[in-house]
Amino acid sequence: MTLAYVALGSNLGNPRQQLLDAMDALAKLPGTRLLQRSQLYRTPPWGVLEQPPFVNAAVELDTALSPHDLLEALLAIEQRAGRVRAGR
Repeated sequence: MTLAYVALGSNLGNPRQQLLDAMDALAKLPGTRLLQRSQLYRTPPWGVLEQPPFVNAAVELDTALSPHDLLEALLAIEQRAGRVRAGR
């Protein structure tokens, strides 16, 4: 098993619920346990300032997934939540 730390953030729809749903999805990954999660933090946008504030958090995972498989799982969770990445 390997420790992995994942940063989470959202500012669309219901950002708080988006993060809670993401944490739940991470806890359900095969060979993975969610060990700890941070509090939820509201932060102002930067760069493009004309957007809603963000809700951010971080989680600590203990996972048997390889780095590549974990990344693929993270991208799938994002996609299921409706995130569209440019160039993908």
